[in-house]
Amino acid sequence: PPHFVVFCNERKLFHFSYQRYLENCIRNVFGLEGTPVIMSIREKGDKED
Repeated sequence: PPHFVVFCNERKLFHFSYQRYLENCIRNVFGLEGTPVIMSIREKGDKED
């Protein structure tokens, strides 16, 4: 499945409902209806795993 990384200033302020909204927008824009979308939320300055 597609994997998107979203960067934000403070992860704790990134509400789960906004994540769901972004996932749905990505599905609509890229025609991924019915496809699971993986989204990683990273804070500014986080190191890649």
